[in-house]
Amino acid sequence: MERRLKEEILFQDKNANNYTLKRETDFIWEIPERIFLISKKYFKSGSTIIDMGCGPCVSVINILPNDILRKCRYIGVDISRKMLNYAQKNIPHGKFVQGNIENLDFKDNYAGVILSLGALHHCEDKLNTLRKWIIILKKGGVILLREPTYEAMPKGKGESPLEEGIKIQDLLDFLQTQKVELISLIFFSSPAFHLFNKIMIKIGLSSWQNVKILWYPVVLVDVFLGKIFQSKINFFKGYAFCLVVRKL
Repeated sequence: MERRLKEEILFQDKNANNYTLKRETDFIWEIPERIFLISKKYFKSGSTIIDMGCGPCVSVINILPNDILRKCRYIGVDISRKMLNYAQKNIPHGKFVQGNIENLDFKDNYAGVILSLGALHHCEDKLNTLRKWIIILKKGGVILLREPTYEAMPKGKGESPLEEGIKIQDLLDFLQTQKVELISLIFFSSPAFHLFNKIMIKIGLSSWQNVKILWYPVVLVDVFLGKIFQSKINFFKGYAFCLVVRKL
């Protein structure tokens, strides 16, 4: 584990600058995050937000309204010092901690919100990590996750050494053993969605990606079709998900 963790740190440090750049596929993640995770009712004034695996905080400043960042205490945690150097510039008033999100020293019942956008699947023991996050969370607080499924990213198929998608049934079984309430579990990013995106680019309408409001209905249709057909037709099955759970 120690060797793989060191390799993960080296990978993240090496790619820190790339993560700060605007990429054509960013909208695929950011729009579902805005729709299914970011609700002002979760972010009470004065509450503490811990962003697990915050990276350079590019996604966070794109999806979190400024008033939420101003009224809450933001803490970003990442394994890469180079990532955190960029993060500090993007959220100057934030507090940043370099560390492994699998083993943190935060007090029990400390945070009102734990946010993690594509970081949990970099952990070696995902469910044990999630268990520790629940302990850190205050009663009534929420965990907001966006992750790939295991079908989308089997072990050994990710770019970094530790990447592995989340096994949904294992996750659901685990949550039933914890004192949490499942608020929502939404699947998105189906093959149908990606085919539509490729077609748009092919016919010269890739500029739609820069007009985010036009992609909101596309994402919602993707989710709707997935709910109806994914159990029968994999073409409409979402291979990423947004999860919201509340601590009881």
